[in-house]
Amino acid sequence: MFEHYFVRPTTVDRIRASWMSTGIEQYVRWLHERRYERAYVVSRVQILFHFGEFAHQRGVDSIDQLECPPRQPQCNRRSSVASGTAPSLSAASWNFFNE
Repeated sequence: MFEHYFVRPTTVDRIRASWMSTGIEQYVRWLHERRYERAYVVSRVQILFHFGEFAHQRGVDSIDQLECPPRQPQCNRRSSVASGTAPSLSAASWNFFNE
């Protein structure tokens, strides 16, 4: 799926080497199925990849280690992707991995 959005094999390899690659790929597939524009998908992958690097530098190496921010008590670990509804912008960064 990444090859559809990224031309350089080194970019695809770098994303796949990330500890978040499975979750990112699921999210890309979800966006692709809903016909999001290429530029939007690429921008989301970049944000998530850099977030993954940020989190990894702070000792996170599993999606399960991520917690909801304190300002979002309504955040749950259940994915809205599985139900077929579009996740809200605030919930998307926390929920789309747990399909």
